[in-house]
Amino acid sequence: MNVDEIDRKHPERVWLWDRERLRGWQLASLNRQFAAILPGNRFYRDKLGKAELRLKSLDELSTLPFTTKQELVASAIE
Repeated sequence: MNVDEIDRKHPERVWLWDRERLRGWQLASLNRQFAAILPGNRFYRDKLGKAELRLKSLDELSTLPFTTKQELVASAIE
């Protein structure tokens, strides 16, 4: 069992982590979400312009476009 698997099984220990470890875990979790969601979600795939997205840093979040409520409602109607 690797450290990431242990962390997912025991998230209550997160408050013990230093900032670097926490940011690494957040980045890995976010990239897992992108990998799970983008291939099957046309709205975000079109909005982000790609079916695969892997961030190298949490700082890259600022380069992604915002999503508004109006966009989500409009996409649900289509």
